[in-house]
Order: sequence, then structure tokens, then C-alpha cells
Amino acid sequence: MGATQININLIERNSMFRDYIHNLDLRVSRSFRLGGRYKVQAMVDIYNVLNAGTVTLLSEAFGANQATRVWMNPQAIQASRYLRFGAQFNSDRVRAPRDGAPSCWGATAARGERDR
Repeated sequence: MGATQININLIERNSMFRDYIHNLDLRVSRSFRLGGRYKVQAMVDIYNVLNAGTVTLLSEAFGANQATRVWMNPQAIQASRYLRFGAQFNSDRVRAPRDGAPSCWGATAARGERDR
């Protein structure tokens, strides 16, 4: 015969809340002109600037023996601070549309038509 399991709510719903998650992300960027038509944008993204180690997941299980008694133990915390570096290259060069192409297509349509 199997054991009978009974679930009993020991704590009223919506009576316990976790800590707020404090998260601040920051981006610093700078654009540089190269010649007359080209532009390079360098950027640094900083995630979790405050380096808060806030608990994001708690165990909600409670067992009768010591091995399963893990109620309210942290299971996951917020990711630590990290940096991401990047660059973007842009050209101000725009080609005129080919003959017969609508002018609203701009450089994208002209490039697409040329590649066919």
C-alpha cells in the first residue's frame, strides 16, 4: 500500500515577499568620424552596475527529514557584473536608385536590384 500525502498550507498566500531586484545597466558610447563618409561607434555595456547579488529563486519545499528540509534556501542569485565591448561601422554613402526603381526604395532597393 502507498503512503498518503496531505498538503497543508502553513503560510497564508501573499503574506511573504522576496527582496526587490535592484538592477542597473549602463551603456557608454562614442562616435568617431573617419574621413568624410564613414563613422565608427565604440560602446561599452555594463550589466548589473551595482553588483547586487539578489536571490531570484528560493526553495519552497519542506521535508520531514534533514535531507529534504531546504525551505527558503537560495536556489539562484542575480548574475554578477559583466562588461560587453562593441563597435559599429556606418557609411553615409547612399546610391541613387537604378532607372525605373521608385525613389522611396533608397539605397536598399538599389543594392538589392544590383545583386540580382
